[in-house]
Amino acid sequence: MGWKSYVHDWADGIGKNKVSVKLKSKVVENIAYIIPIEKNTGYLKYFITALLFTRISNFFKAIGFYEKSVVIAKEINDRAGEARCYGNLGVDYFGLTDFKRAGEYQEKALEIFKEIGDKKEQAICYTGLGNVHSGLGEFEVAIECYENSLKLYQEIEDKEEEAKSYGNMGHVYSELKDTDKAMLNYRNSLEIANTIGDKEEELKCYIGIGNVYCYLGSFEYKVETIKHISNYEAIEYFMKALEIIKVLGHKVGELSCYIGLGNVFYNLSNFREAITYYEKALEISREIKDKHAESACHTNLGSIYFDDGNVDRGMEYYLNAEKIFKETSQKHQLKGLYNNLAYFLEKVGDYENAKKYKQIATSNKE
Repeated sequence: MGWKSYVHDWADGIGKNKVSVKLKSKVVENIAYIIPIEKNTGYLKYFITALLFTRISNFFKAIGFYEKSVVIAKEINDRAGEARCYGNLGVDYFGLTDFKRAGEYQEKALEIFKEIGDKKEQAICYTGLGNVHSGLGEFEVAIECYENSLKLYQEIEDKEEEAKSYGNMGHVYSELKDTDKAMLNYRNSLEIANTIGDKEEELKCYIGIGNVYCYLGSFEYKVETIKHISNYEAIEYFMKALEIIKVLGHKVGELSCYIGLGNVFYNLSNFREAITYYEKALEISREIKDKHAESACHTNLGSIYFDDGNVDRGMEYYLNAEKIFKETSQKHQLKGLYNNLAYFLEKVGDYENAKKYKQIATSNKE
């Protein structure tokens, strides 16, 4: 086991401990003082500390230590170390939903790893870039990045990461409403995950497949028999995911399941149950500081309150979502939000505001 594996295991232990983020950060700072600086790897002390901060989602602290690390890596002409710092800075800026900077750092890392011929690190960068473009709603570009990543992982015979690449493409095709390709990629991922015993990837696949069935069961899909069956298929897959979550204690997975179950019960017009799951998801999204998920929860809760005739609550949640979309570079989500507002306000007879939001959506102004 290499030093990075030890660091990740160490960080996971700290991250899963049920103490405050402030206390976890203090533990990491104290750890930093006892890590020795090895010969010719002066950047390593700061790099390890940054990794630990990343694993407990203290991205600002992590960025500060990576910036110190990259200065030393450049001084000692450690190109691989410099590139790793750039790649991980990309990860942390992505965690802060600063997609522009995240992409810039992943590109810098990729350029160096191409120069030195490190295929595994190139694949990691392509995955990071795929995540950035997916976050920006640039799904076709995201697929290209994930395909590059998949090809490299297949070349170096890394089955675990191959499974993750299929899962990433499943997610993007799901966003594009291409249910056949989404399901195919999730099935490919699930097959590998089951073969190698990767429970975390298995969990993600169950959630992904659940989301595909949920879409097939939504009002957007027109075939009534498929809609009815699909919603119950979705519940089955989300419940499979929750069984794994009981063992792994996976907060992000739990959040995704609750959003998915909220969507299913919304499809079934069981608003009370849907609200319960969305509120659980909202609580977790705030706890883990996932702004993407938080904005999705606000949007979903807004829609359901509008549908239930509570215009004031609906507007409150939509405006919360609008604020987060603007803060986190999710500009591509605003047009849909404004169109939804126009639709709901028109339904309740507020034609003046409906017209206003329709014009904002059409002109694409915020």
